[in-house]
Order: sequence, then structure tokens, then C-alpha cells
Amino acid sequence: MYDASGLFFLYGETPIHWGTGASLSAVDLPVQRERHTDYPMAQAAGLKGSLRDVFERRADPLVEAIFGPKEKAGERSGCLAVTDARVLLFPVRSLRGTFAYATSLLALERLRRDVMRTTAAPVFDLPEDPGAPRVLVTSDSMLRAGEKGAPRVVFDEFSYEASVSEELDGLAAWIADHAIPQGEAGEFARSVLPGRLALLPEDQFRDFVLNATMVETHVSIDDETGTARERLLFTQETLPPDCLFWSLVLARAPFTRRRNGRHVDAPDKEKSLRDGTAVLEHIRRHFAEHPWLQTGGDATTGRGQVAVNLLVASNRKEAV
Repeated sequence: MYDASGLFFLYGETPIHWGTGASLSAVDLPVQRERHTDYPMAQAAGLKGSLRDVFERRADPLVEAIFGPKEKAGERSGCLAVTDARVLLFPVRSLRGTFAYATSLLALERLRRDVMRTTAAPVFDLPEDPGAPRVLVTSDSMLRAGEKGAPRVVFDEFSYEASVSEELDGLAAWIADHAIPQGEAGEFARSVLPGRLALLPEDQFRDFVLNATMVETHVSIDDETGTARERLLFTQETLPPDCLFWSLVLARAPFTRRRNGRHVDAPDKEKSLRDGTAVLEHIRRHFAEHPWLQTGGDATTGRGQVAVNLLVASNRKEAV
């Protein structure tokens, strides 16, 4: 069905709220999470809606061909598929280096499978399993603390033995070259990533992505009394800036239109989208000069500002 694929990376520049709505937990408005891992995520429908909003605001003439018509949706479907966005790097407070870009083997293995599928970038090698309670760091890591004995890293209030991994050096270079947005949008992150990347054991990484998010208390003030309105105090969870997510995108040539049960030739403006690669290249060009996207809730308070990077694979048939 789809003949082209790519990888869509999102680097958080502000807190992000991919919300689930009301909750019975301690946090009134939590972020979306995978059921089996508790890893934060962004559902595909919301991410695709954010992409469509960008194209509509820029008055792109091909928005309906790519995303489908809003009216008379039964005429044809859009030609772009987007998967859930999954976490790759999560910022964790560090005693040295301010913060670390934490990741896990599960997150890396998921990305590696998508890289192998899309051919949008060279396949990287996976580091060894660090094993609890050890953390792998790069050769030039700025995270290591302690001059005596084995080097250690301290994340929040937890201390771990640190071991240098050459495979992690290569991984840091791969992420800087392919995942972090290119140009000025990702210049700082690319420069500091090699010294701040850390591979955590699975359990420790899960604990950080579950418990090291930002939880804010919100209240509405009554204009007449100047005090908090009754029953309008609530808490909201957001993902911190400097987190990195990715999504797999698939594309094909636009579907043909149907009118009165008959196929109609595509308009001239859509003929440039001859295949899935052309569709993805069209999207990539949109973000080449302005690589920013707003996604998730609370846009009016600056939430959900991300820098994006789309890697487009060479044209090939996908078994989808």
C-alpha cells in the first residue's frame, strides 16, 4: 500500500502536554503513556493533526491530497500514515553536566527496527546491556563524578557506577547527525549530546520517564473576589524540554478521486505527488526553512513547541 517511508524526529523546546484528559490518579491531567512500559508517547492521530494544521496555516494547495478532505471525506483517504511518537531521549537532572540525555536499550532497539525498515539512515549498532546498577556513558562524558575509585554518575538522588562504551560514542554521533534537527534549530543539542548521553538499565529509565516529569498546579482566579474559584484547582503533567521522540511515517501517491461512483483524474497540482517519496519530500521541504511544530495541548501558554527533522528513505515497496 505504501511505497515510501521516513523517520520524523521531534525535539522538545518547551514543556509538552500530550494529554489523556481527566484521570483518577494523583495527577488530574497526565500525559499519554504506553500501557505495558509506562513510557510517554504521543498518539498518532494527534501528531498527524498537528502536521495538517501546519499545512493548512501555510495554505498548502496539496493539503487535502496528503491528509484527505475535511468535507466529503468518503471521496478518498489521505496518502500519509503516521505512527505513535515514542521516546528516544529523556532529560534527567545530573550532578555533573546539568542534565543527561537518558535512553534505554528498549528505546534504541525500537528505533533500530524502524531504521532498518525505512533505510532513511544507516543502521547503528546497539551498545551492550549496562546491567543494574551500572550506567554506560561516552568517552568524553561530562557526567562522571568522583575522582577516587570507580567513576560514578549521580542522577537526581541516585548514584550509579559509570562505564565508558565505545558503542555509545558511535550512537551519540548517529543521533547528532540524523535525529537532532539540523541547522541552527538543533545546533546546541548536537554539540552537547556526545558529552551528556547515558544508557540506563531498563527499570531505572522507566522510573525516570514515569517520575521525573513536570507536574504543575493550575488555578483559576475569580475577577470579582481576586481569589481562587471553587473547584478549579487542578494539576497537569508535562514532558520536560530537551526530550526527543520519533515517529515512523509512510506515504504513497494520492488516492484517485471518486465522483458519482466514478474515478476522476487528479488535478494538475497533485500530479507532482507521483509516489510516496514525492509526498515525503514535499513535507520535508515544508520544514527545511522553518523546522518548528506545535503539538499537544496548551498552545496559548507556549506548550508543545518542538523542532523537527524528517529523514526520507529511498523509494522502495513497503509490505504494509
